[in-house]
Amino acid sequence: MTQSTFLVSSAPEFQGAALNELRLCDPRLAYGESLAPDTFTVRTERSEDALATTFAEMEPTYTRHLFPVQAHVALASTLADLDAMKAAVQGLPGLATVPADATFSVQARWLADKLSDAEEFDDVDVDVVAQKPSHNPTARPYTAFAIKEILAPLIASETGARESVTAPDWVLSVVCAERQAWIGLSPARWNLSNWAGGMHRFARHPELISRAESKLQEALEAFDVALPTRGTALDLGAAPGGWTRLLLEAGLQVVAVDPAALDPRLVKNPALAHYRGYAQDFLNAALREDKRANYAMIVSDLRVDVFEAARLMADYAALLAPNGVLITTLKLPHATRTVKPEALARKALKMLGQTFSTVRARQLFHNRQEITVLLRK
Repeated sequence: MTQSTFLVSSAPEFQGAALNELRLCDPRLAYGESLAPDTFTVRTERSEDALATTFAEMEPTYTRHLFPVQAHVALASTLADLDAMKAAVQGLPGLATVPADATFSVQARWLADKLSDAEEFDDVDVDVVAQKPSHNPTARPYTAFAIKEILAPLIASETGARESVTAPDWVLSVVCAERQAWIGLSPARWNLSNWAGGMHRFARHPELISRAESKLQEALEAFDVALPTRGTALDLGAAPGGWTRLLLEAGLQVVAVDPAALDPRLVKNPALAHYRGYAQDFLNAALREDKRANYAMIVSDLRVDVFEAARLMADYAALLAPNGVLITTLKLPHATRTVKPEALARKALKMLGQTFSTVRARQLFHNRQEITVLLRK
């Protein structure tokens, strides 16, 4: 029987949860090897298409990215590696199935050998990351960007397809370690994310108030949700105001709820009202004054227990306008022998499902020890 291998990316803390999700598609799926803190391989007796299609339809929470491994290339840390990669890509059977009218992208990256390597460049432009020097430059005579520059013309000439970084139909994935590269070509929908390893990058800019802005930006893209452009939004746990800034920028009136101060750049904005108190107190006051169904969008990054967050969001549903959207993070504890974050999250999501008709959860690249949840009434 043919065996398929997939390279999988997830947060290190949630590797077990990602593996459990994959085993819902194939109970006999086997763990392969750990390649980096955020990357591992699995083996399955299901076909690539069957496993990847079924898995994508499941909308997994903890698996950020995966692709089928169809070629291995031994690396010698010389420029000859690039020729070896070209030969491997030319030999991929799937290359002949890419339609001439399709779009494609090449996603190349070096594995992080420690967690800080994967996290160090949050919020920076992807092209800068691709050309970032290695912490050991002598071991890497070429960058991830150089791999892309070599392989993209090859795919275009072999298939007639057009390169599109932002909206590819197909993705060639190349993941490199010191001695080996893993290569696979797949429909983009299999990969769960249009970013290599699911590592969604955002450019820094002078208006940035907090790194948390990237968390909301990534959530909107992951859930394919656009910010409303009219009405009033409610930001719970707003300080210092990163999410508030994005809501204001979209053209919304914003009520920011937090006992702490907001960034001085926001406070003079006439579209902003700051309730200097706690989320429960604001909710109680709003219900007393019968201010129900007032908010086109509610966002929350409250630092509270996962079940307290779920209870609060269920109660806040009363303030959400028809067709409104609520996006919240759920903070999870670290795993111990007796504490299972995945089980706690599952219970909290079940609680939310009693109030909301749509409950979608993702553990995003810009999340830390938490998941982000999209809710609709």
